[in-house]
Amino acid sequence: MKNSTKPQTELDSFRLESVGYFKGDRNIPSHAHSHAELVYVADGQCASRFGNGIHTRNCSAGLAFLIPPHLLHDQRGDVHTIFMEFALPDGAQVGNLAIIDLRNDPFVRKWLDDLLTIWITGERQESNALAQAIFLRCRRCQQQQETMPRPQSIRFHDALTFISNNFRQSLTAQDIAQHVKCSVNTLNGYFHKQLNQSMMSYLYSFRLGIASQLLQNDYLSIKEIADRCGFADMNYFIRTFKKHYGTTPGKTRKNKALAMARLDEEKRPASARTP
Repeated sequence: MKNSTKPQTELDSFRLESVGYFKGDRNIPSHAHSHAELVYVADGQCASRFGNGIHTRNCSAGLAFLIPPHLLHDQRGDVHTIFMEFALPDGAQVGNLAIIDLRNDPFVRKWLDDLLTIWITGERQESNALAQAIFLRCRRCQQQQETMPRPQSIRFHDALTFISNNFRQSLTAQDIAQHVKCSVNTLNGYFHKQLNQSMMSYLYSFRLGIASQLLQNDYLSIKEIADRCGFADMNYFIRTFKKHYGTTPGKTRKNKALAMARLDEEKRPASARTP
């Protein structure tokens, strides 16, 4: 994506074209759009192939693809994604494919959920404003990641990938640092610079983020979710979850179920809704 130093007011002609989501274990064949597209992986894993020769594998929750217009791409895997298509003024076009790590971002996932709800209600002006905020937030994260010195960038992203692939295991800071061939102090410096937290704080935040997503699966018990997220002690998991989110896993599950029920109700034709 082309960096721009132009004022953000030049994005006044930002225009949201569509918003939607995909959920399931189905392959989406190769296709392209006439507008730019942001695809956010909300849950599960997917792989994609792009017309510029880039192939991605095991893209997990929290990653986003910023796809320029007319670039062929597909999607394979059991995954839940949220996407939006949008048009930009000429001076701010998405020129290249970008893969943005938003796993530690506190805003984009929530904003996309809100955007989907607002779009369904038909509030186009509000939808457009929120979509522009999402795009600007993603662009800022992308620019921060692209400006890291290359040796730091390689080690930092290797550490993120290692955590993503091994968060279920009992990991120490030394385990992570040894994997990326770096000292604990140096690697912690990278994490503090980019994320304003230590690598172990990121690990626990990552585990809790996965746990929050797994709570949507009613077939998993709280203990099973704790085990899958690397928490051997369920009581410790509940305490840590409450400290991080301000509520218990059980209450979070109940609130998510109510929110999904409301969303499903809004999608139904007015004539078929519950009185």
